[in-house]
Amino acid sequence: MKRRLLCMLAGMMAAISLFSAVACSPSEPEEVDAEDNIICREYNILLSSLRGASIGFQYDGCTIEMSMQQDNGWLYLDQFQEEYCLDWERLVDDDSDEYVVEKIAYSDDLPIRFQNRAEVQWILDHAGIEKGEVVENYLTVVVEEKGHIMGYAVVHLAAGKDFNIPEVIANKSFPMTDGEYQEIDRTWLDERIEMLISEHQSEI
Repeated sequence: MKRRLLCMLAGMMAAISLFSAVACSPSEPEEVDAEDNIICREYNILLSSLRGASIGFQYDGCTIEMSMQQDNGWLYLDQFQEEYCLDWERLVDDDSDEYVVEKIAYSDDLPIRFQNRAEVQWILDHAGIEKGEVVENYLTVVVEEKGHIMGYAVVHLAAGKDFNIPEVIANKSFPMTDGEYQEIDRTWLDERIEMLISEHQSEI
């Protein structure tokens, strides 16, 4: 009888612990499709005046943190980005034009931050790409307002011998609830972005 009572008590304690863990575990934040605030322009070595695939972001009043998943290629910033890039001074000068100051961000320079808007070009050495080969990467941004994460975006980058093509695969925002910011855990968000990238890779 005593053993049965102890077993019942142990079972009740386990159930209470499990209920508490479920009740206290944070629910996933609410995310919605963001407004059309990303512009992508592909690059064709024969037709385009660009240097690479161009990706532009517009988030008024927000800080934009930009990264790439892999270290292939680099990001080019023209002279008009000096007004918006918070890390402009620490980036390497691009010496291809002696009359204007332009910047290059290599993988070791990332992430880089912008305010309000950002436009970069993803550039590869096309001479080093074999015919028929496709090189891929992912550009990611995390958007913050007053220290609160407000959204994120993921852009798939694909380049061949004579082209660079960007494609938006996620553009999400975390809406305010009852006038309050949602508390977004950065670790959760990083894992969320990696999951989206993995799902996209399995589909292509």
